[in-house]
Amino acid sequence: MRALVTGASGFIGSHLAERLRKDGHEVRAMVRATSSRANLEQALVQGVTLGIASLSDPDEIKDVIDGIDIVYHCAGMTAAFDSKPLEEVNAQGTARIFQAIERCANPPKRVVLVSSLEAAGQCDPNIARREYHAVCPHTRYGISKLHGEHAAYEAAQRGMAEVIIVRPPIVYGPRDKDVFQMFQAARHGLIGQPGLRAAPVSIVHVADLVRGISLAGAKGTPVPVDPDAHVLAGGGLATTVISNEHAHAEGQGIYYFGDGGVHTTTSFCEEMVRAFGRRPVTLKIPAAGMWVVGAATEAVGRLRGKVPALNLDKVKTSLGTGWFFDHSKAASELEYTPEYDVKRGVETTITWLRGAGWLR
Repeated sequence: MRALVTGASGFIGSHLAERLRKDGHEVRAMVRATSSRANLEQALVQGVTLGIASLSDPDEIKDVIDGIDIVYHCAGMTAAFDSKPLEEVNAQGTARIFQAIERCANPPKRVVLVSSLEAAGQCDPNIARREYHAVCPHTRYGISKLHGEHAAYEAAQRGMAEVIIVRPPIVYGPRDKDVFQMFQAARHGLIGQPGLRAAPVSIVHVADLVRGISLAGAKGTPVPVDPDAHVLAGGGLATTVISNEHAHAEGQGIYYFGDGGVHTTTSFCEEMVRAFGRRPVTLKIPAAGMWVVGAATEAVGRLRGKVPALNLDKVKTSLGTGWFFDHSKAASELEYTPEYDVKRGVETTITWLRGAGWLR
């Protein structure tokens, strides 16, 4: 198939472009004119081609997207000081993908939107989130990603393309710059635990995630047209309710991919520390302390004009009740099986970080 990957110069997008090329597809990488091509070096060697377009310009997108069979929309913004830029990129940018599709002479038939678990919202600390659970995002980032999902869902209702949504959890691996900061701290044996009680989370190595995304594009069931009570139409079950039917209609077209385990950020970092051959030292930071630190780092970030890794939106996320899910639907429908447990994933990531010179 002829596949387009938006945000292809980023962490997930670059790995996805390589994966799709490996799977035998013709791949076009959509990047902004000003984007670095560093992450795409291997993909370009494999035969991936470039398409230059900005999410702010539907006509530019149309020129890149016309004649493509399937779009993997990975482009997005993960952090900002307020909601406006997040909404512009994650919500309006997604809407412009479909505006461009509407203008194409040979439009793509399917769009896979790479969203986020934060679009669904936190879960009960004792019950894994499923695709059919009602959405309840409470961070700026999560709300903007949900608005992007709504834009895609509404386009599907108008018959513009089949739509599939993937909601990744914490993603780590080669080229990642966010979780990398955890690896830097873990190298010294230090772990900062948000809150006095660690919340359960799901994680996934980027190689497993992009394989799952590729499977979703090839075999996934799209969101329904004219549904009765889909989660993106205001339906969904309470997060405390578990259905006997993992492919519940209210979550159709949505997929989760993880490593199959239930972790905490603390246990994840402990695995990193052990991989460095050290004994972990955990500092539990009360919620009030997290808010103070988050406010301070955000204030400094505003002065410098750069959003810090720990900002108030991230504090909200870190103090959530739970961010973990059950991926049995992906296992059943798509035959998805993770290849990287946390131990292997952490060890291979450290090997890459050292080889790339990120860790001295």
